[in-house]
This record gives sequence, structure tokens and C-alpha cells, in this order.
Amino acid sequence: MEQKFDRFTIEYSKKLEENRQHEHEYNEQIQSLMDEIERIKRDLVLEEYRKQEAERKVRYYDEKNHQEQNLNKKMQQDIIQLKQELKSIHIKYDSLQIEMLAMHKANNNDISLIPTKDTNENESTKKRVINHHIVRD
Repeated sequence: MEQKFDRFTIEYSKKLEENRQHEHEYNEQIQSLMDEIERIKRDLVLEEYRKQEAERKVRYYDEKNHQEQNLNKKMQQDIIQLKQELKSIHIKYDSLQIEMLAMHKANNNDISLIPTKDTNENESTKKRVINHHIVRD
């Protein structure tokens, strides 16, 4: 009986040691999993920060893009207005050129109506020399 008792005691001790070993491994696994959970939580916080930062940048660049589009639209409107003004100026310029040419032509016609005979002198007809200058642009 004592032998049996010693055998049971030895078996009990082995089982107890095995249980302690399993418990130790179990505790190590739990600690490893807890460490992994903490690491994942930190990664999650970091990813949330990065996401918020990316969203902030997206909003910033969207606003900047919107402002630039508005500026481009205004510039296009200004260019259209300037082209219209330039066209109007060209039309006015052309009209003034036509008017100037008509005035020069009228002046030339008026000069040719001036008598060529000098009434103060009894000489034969003298021709006046008329210089015609036409301004051309």
C-alpha cells in the first residue's frame, strides 16, 4: 500500500507539474495576446489619426480646387469681356479711319476747287503745287 501511495504521490506530483506547466504556457499565451491587443489598439489609433489627417487634406485641397475653379471662371469671364471691349475698340478705330479718309478726300476735293489763276497778277495761269499727304496706319 505504501508503494501504491508513493506511486499515486509521484503521479499526482507529475500531473501537478504538468498542470503548472500548462498554466504557465496558458498565462504566457494570454500575455502575448494582451500585448497583441494593445499593439493593435495603438495601430488602430494611428490609422484613425492618419485617416483624419487624410480627410483634412482632402477637404483642404477640395476647397483650394473650388477656389481655383472660381478664379478661373472669373478670369475667363474677364477675358471674354476684354475680347468684347477689344472688338468694340477695333470697330471704333475702323470707323475713325474711314472718317479720316473721307475727311482727307473731302479736303483734296476742296483744294482742287481753288482757282489756279492769281487775280492780283495779269500773268498767264499759274498752277499751284499742292502737296498731298495721306496718313496711313
